[in-house]
Amino acid sequence: MSAVQKPVRHELDQLAAEHGLVRARESRDKLMLTMPNDEVLQARQQARDFRPAARDVRTVLWDGIKLKGIAGPTNKRLALINEQTLAQGEQGNVKTAGRSVRVRCVEISDSSAIVELVDFKEVRRLSVN
Repeated sequence: MSAVQKPVRHELDQLAAEHGLVRARESRDKLMLTMPNDEVLQARQQARDFRPAARDVRTVLWDGIKLKGIAGPTNKRLALINEQTLAQGEQGNVKTAGRSVRVRCVEISDSSAIVELVDFKEVRRLSVN
């Protein structure tokens, strides 16, 4: 290990220690010493084979769509959805999850808006955060 790598490694160890990762590693290692070899091999195989569950694309898109504000008089309200300003009945594109999606503002009230993901024909009420 070069002199340049030592400080970086030390900083990483400090960060890990601050977040309890060192203790977790020590606990895991102690537990592994008590396990039969075949269980250790099986656990390693399960860790290698692990794949996180796929999330539904609509859930990912909805997670990124936010009602940031409502403005205007009762009869001409505007909703700010992500960075797009829409009146009731208008459609527009908003960026979410790294892509542009078409939304329609169905209804705007004092503190919420009903928004449709046009391509999925799915509607949700969003509240001002």
